[in-house]
Amino acid sequence: QCVGQRDRIEAILNYIDDAFPGTRLMPGDIHRRTRAAQIMSVFNSYAYRPIVWDIFVPHAFPEPGKPRDEARIAAAVPKAERALGAIEALIVTPDPYFFGRQISLADLLLEPAIHYLETTPEGKAMLPKFPKLAAWHTAIQLLASVKDTVPKVLSGQE
Repeated sequence: QCVGQRDRIEAILNYIDDAFPGTRLMPGDIHRRTRAAQIMSVFNSYAYRPIVWDIFVPHAFPEPGKPRDEARIAAAVPKAERALGAIEALIVTPDPYFFGRQISLADLLLEPAIHYLETTPEGKAMLPKFPKLAAWHTAIQLLASVKDTVPKVLSGQE
């Protein structure tokens, strides 16, 4: 069910990007647009679940009265690393975002999950293994819109 919901969200985002005037959220160049679609597909198909549900959620929202499921987290790490490796291979050169100086749907889709992954010990150990992804993440975190949308409860501010 979650995969279907993410697919619908991606379809809706693409529709909005095509249907309304204003700054485009997908690259105009066909090669970059295809690469953005690849990154989003890899993320949705292989990275989202291990990063968000299997690594981040057990750390951020432990079940009351139960120990954290360390086996679940440990099993998710190689899956997340494989997915991030595939995304890393698709990044040409972050400048500063995935496709140059214009932010894209791919940037916006990945940022929250990578942000939350970095709040975990596993994420802190994992992200330096992917220098292009780490450089991108450093750059995108400087955006005021990114800073303003991090939930305070999950950023240690509340």
